[in-house]
Amino acid sequence: MPTVSSSPAKGQTKSKKSFSPAVLRLGRQLRKISRPLKPADLEPMIRQLLAEASKGKGRFPQFVTGYQLFRRMPSSLRKRLISASAPPGKGAGKHYSAASIIATTCKRLKNELDQDYLDTRDLVFQTRTIRDALGGSPVCGVYRLRRPRKSP
Repeated sequence: MPTVSSSPAKGQTKSKKSFSPAVLRLGRQLRKISRPLKPADLEPMIRQLLAEASKGKGRFPQFVTGYQLFRRMPSSLRKRLISASAPPGKGAGKHYSAASIIATTCKRLKNELDQDYLDTRDLVFQTRTIRDALGGSPVCGVYRLRRPRKSP
């Protein structure tokens, strides 16, 4: 399994516009790709963002939605995903949105991730775009890095 950098130390929070050094490095690498980004290109970024998810009351990162993964990407990457598809969420005018690209990337990582679903009714996702997003369907995927299996 690929390695990812750890999240900020306990008690540290990232400001609204700051990113971990690993996310910034991956963002710079993705900027070098001149063609439209494919889900395979996004895999390292998704792994890193999932590794940085809140650990909550446990030792391991918890579930996040594709909308949260989108929001946690550098703005240049978010803009690129939108220009290749559509803004995330209901009312984007296209079936395949930026959130769909992230969901497809997560599906490619199925052997590394746990996936479940979240009821999106009554939820509004802040995506750092010109509008907040309502879920594009009644449920959306939630993802986390697979936890290590306990040995018997």
